[in-house]
Amino acid sequence: HAFPVVNRQYWYFTAYTVLFFLMPMLNSFVRVSSKKRLTKFVLAFFLIFSLYGTVSALIGNDAFVLGNGYSAIWLAYLYFVGAWIKKNKITDKIKTWYAVFLLLFFNLINYVLIVFSKETLVLGIFTYVNPLLVGMAICWVVIFSKMKFRKSTAGMISFFAPSAFGVYLLHTQDYIWNAFIVNQWMFTLNNPIWLFPFIVLGWAFVIFAVSIVIDKIRFYLFELIRVQKMSEKISRVIEKIISRFVEFFEE
Repeated sequence: HAFPVVNRQYWYFTAYTVLFFLMPMLNSFVRVSSKKRLTKFVLAFFLIFSLYGTVSALIGNDAFVLGNGYSAIWLAYLYFVGAWIKKNKITDKIKTWYAVFLLLFFNLINYVLIVFSKETLVLGIFTYVNPLLVGMAICWVVIFSKMKFRKSTAGMISFFAPSAFGVYLLHTQDYIWNAFIVNQWMFTLNNPIWLFPFIVLGWAFVIFAVSIVIDKIRFYLFELIRVQKMSEKISRVIEKIISRFVEFFEE
């Protein structure tokens, strides 16, 4: 677990490591590309990775090794989509009510497909590369980009947001996962069905809060032993190496 990338302990950590080295090249491509050209690339990769990738998953053949979205390739594509949204100012062009309507519409279609599909097809539909989920994700980006927060609320979000990844890592750590999550919540089924959503949300909040506290303790310990400063020095060295790498391809 000391070398999560090598051991593939956390899929997102591993995938993001690849994306980290691709970011400078992706950014460079986005900067020099026109809005129209960028849109064409996004649509082309959407048809290849998302649409065809979902069809491929339905027949049990992961043609592009997307791993149902748990891969560096898919993460890089989503980063590219995010850059396209920003450059083309998509969030300014889509009204909030329209984004909400599309979100509900995509959810409805996805629900109908899952309910009325055979069990073997559900596994192919319920993946991160599903075009409907991509559409939902873009809708959420539009909706959240238009939200306005008070200073106090924004400060609270800024306090908790950096620990979100730490909460994820804590959940998926082998010992925590097996000792506290897998098959540990069967007792909740003994409660009335109407109470079940409140129990789930209540326990989710408790677990999230405890995880945040643990990550904040980790953060302050790292501050104490100056891990941040050391990592910044290492990052600057890596950044120089990547810059030279990008310059090599741009020559």
